[in-house]
Amino acid sequence: MTSSGIPHLDAQGSPYGGEVYFLPLRQVLDGRVKRRIRRNGLSEEMNNISAERRRRSEETKAEIERLKAELAEKDEEIERLHDETVVLDTDRVWDLEQQVETLKRQLANRSGVQQTPSSPAYEWTRAARDPFSDDFMDLDNDDGDGDEEFGEATRAELVCSTPSRRMRASFPTPPATSPEPQLPQTPCRRLATPHLNTSVQAALPDPEKRQLEQELESLQLEVKKLTTTLESYTALTSRLSDKLTPLSAQTTSEQSSSEAGDLEVHLATVLQNLSDKTAALAELDTSLKSLGFPGSDAFEVIDSLRTGFRSARLELEYLTPGEVTLPLTGAGAEVLDLVLTQLRALAQKAHDADESIDEYHEIELSLRQQLNARVTAMDSLHTQLTKTTRESHAKDARITDLEVGLDRLKSAACAYTRDIAELEALVEHMEGELTTANTDRHNAIAAQQAGTLALTEKTSTITALEEKLTTALAHTTDLQSQLTDLTAAHAATLAAHKDELAALTRAHSAALAQRDARAAELRAEVERLGAALREAHEAVQKLRAENGQLRAEGPRRGAGRGRL
Repeated sequence: MTSSGIPHLDAQGSPYGGEVYFLPLRQVLDGRVKRRIRRNGLSEEMNNISAERRRRSEETKAEIERLKAELAEKDEEIERLHDETVVLDTDRVWDLEQQVETLKRQLANRSGVQQTPSSPAYEWTRAARDPFSDDFMDLDNDDGDGDEEFGEATRAELVCSTPSRRMRASFPTPPATSPEPQLPQTPCRRLATPHLNTSVQAALPDPEKRQLEQELESLQLEVKKLTTTLESYTALTSRLSDKLTPLSAQTTSEQSSSEAGDLEVHLATVLQNLSDKTAALAELDTSLKSLGFPGSDAFEVIDSLRTGFRSARLELEYLTPGEVTLPLTGAGAEVLDLVLTQLRALAQKAHDADESIDEYHEIELSLRQQLNARVTAMDSLHTQLTKTTRESHAKDARITDLEVGLDRLKSAACAYTRDIAELEALVEHMEGELTTANTDRHNAIAAQQAGTLALTEKTSTITALEEKLTTALAHTTDLQSQLTDLTAAHAATLAAHKDELAALTRAHSAALAQRDARAAELRAEVERLGAALREAHEAVQKLRAENGQLRAEGPRRGAGRGRL
């Protein structure tokens, strides 16, 4: 269809083929029509419609920008939560590793034993039951105070299992027993734990200490016997040599040789036993010194062992006050087993924390994947909305052009109607003149003959005007038919546009509802993730508090080590 509204025919002769071109309304209107439109208020109404369309477009763009901003804020929140989770998990793992390393080092300092290739394998309980106790260092038992290891205040504090706060503040922290040795290589044999009442731990006599004292007394008695026997044999040898010197040579050599041989054999046996006992004691001293504990002799090494196990037991009491059922006088093997149990519990907690962190990472990855899928869906929806908006604008422009063409046709029809009215008035005027002329002709035949020439001219003019009127009527009929077709096409286009606009509105409403539902789901997921992160943060804070307590007790142990 051209700008005049007449459609072109395609190759098959169909009036619906080809392309349609519409010019803007303000380019095809003349000044008179523009003034008429302004008088009727149509221009302002069209401006209002255009402003409403622009406002709706701006609101749609603002809504899209707001949704994008919300998505960006959610992405930033997820990134921040991810960073905080990574930092907290890293700090927590690092703190747990430091605690495990510290506990391993303390356990190695308290229970580590390095075995030399030349020393035999001793059990921990046998090493603790060594006959070289504190009583052997002081052979003078006249004062009766040689077996007391602690003072009055210390014995008073050891009466109860858990020291009070006031006594704990003044109770010295036991020092570390030795530098970090290698892991123990000797076998550890578990002894039967004596059944004690954990509510009241009195200073009862230790059966192991009593057994050690008995063994020490037996060894001391045996050494005294050997010393006495050696001295007696030495005196006997000297006396015999003194007595045998002045004897005469008449004594038979066989009797002298037999008696001297018996004495020499007995003396050699005694000396051999003494050397064996001395070698055993020296080997025991070497084995004790090879354990890695401080001390110049066996007695000091045994004191260091006893102090180390006691320090480990008191350290466990400080770490878990009131939870340890092992008495303060427990055996070293039991203290070592208790420390290993605590380490296993800490390792299990660290493993559970790692599993929780891995689970949080998987949940976060799943949430990010879902969020990426929703962002992709929103982008596709935005693209579809943009395309639909562009098509709507194109259809609006087409409708505007159709309205312009319709207005032009209406203006042309009005002009043709006005021309026809003028022609009809002219025809009526001419008919009146013709009637007057006929009357004058009947009245004055002479005048008619005189005006024959003028009448002929008027008749020709009337004929020409009738032909023009016929042509105008035919053209008016064509314009009315075209106007009817354009009106029907415009009504169909408006109906189709309204249907498409309603469908797009429903689709957009459904998309917005889906987006709101998904945003609510994502918000619930983010809240659940935040709750999980808060729980993890509380667990990390608890672990940090425990670590802070351990680090705060370090100076107290150093001060106690200085006092000891």
